[in-house]
Amino acid sequence: MIREMTAEEVPLAARIIRRAFATVAEEFGLTRENYPTHPSFLTEERLLGEIARGLHLFILEEDGSPACMVGLRRLEDGTTALERLAVLPEHRHRGCGVRLVEFVCRQEVLYWTEGADTDGYDLETIQSIYRSTDPLSKFSFIIEYEQQPIGECWLQRMNLPYLLQQFPDRDCRRIDLMIGEKDYWNRGIGTTVISLLTRFGFEEENADAIFGVIFDFNHRSRRAFEKNGFQLFEIVPTPGEPKSKADYVLMHTREQNVERKAHADNQ
Repeated sequence: MIREMTAEEVPLAARIIRRAFATVAEEFGLTRENYPTHPSFLTEERLLGEIARGLHLFILEEDGSPACMVGLRRLEDGTTALERLAVLPEHRHRGCGVRLVEFVCRQEVLYWTEGADTDGYDLETIQSIYRSTDPLSKFSFIIEYEQQPIGECWLQRMNLPYLLQQFPDRDCRRIDLMIGEKDYWNRGIGTTVISLLTRFGFEEENADAIFGVIFDFNHRSRRAFEKNGFQLFEIVPTPGEPKSKADYVLMHTREQNVERKAHADNQ
């Protein structure tokens, strides 16, 4: 089983890291005196400090016992770092480290796209999401790159009450997208997808305004919307949400889109 570790398990995590790296320290003659920061001498206090700075720990257990663990840290530039990968000696060369890293990489995708309590979706849930889609209110698409599916995107009627109340007589839509293959991040694909959905929303669906609602820490997504003319409309606090302090609501109106197109045609 793979799961995220709790704060109460910091002593366990520190012991796993120390045991996993003890063999390296022994092989190279490392001691507290000549290499005090080596992982084989990691203290609980130091690990707690890393967690306070954003490190999330995940553990893989086999038959109820710890086998390996790894840390995941989200960086300010929108990238993610894997740290503290530690495989206990008796579980090495059995593929558990590979399984754990693959799981954490999936968690990384979910972190940027889903709520804090989402670990993934089973087939039944996925089928219910797409089979319940109303073709009159939602359009869902598969994102392909060189004929390979790499993500999904949606254009749907606005479903957030606080925005509907502010625009009661206007046709408001929202764009959602997710690129699930990390190798295709930072290639401008998201920006292109937003451009295509924006064009579809205004030219085919006659929308009055299109929104993007993103987590406050997702700077990469915000930049992709802003490159397509979206502007920050409001910041909505999200109390109780452990991943973010607020949602950033970006908006692009029909009038702004017409002006943007006219400006581009004159260049």
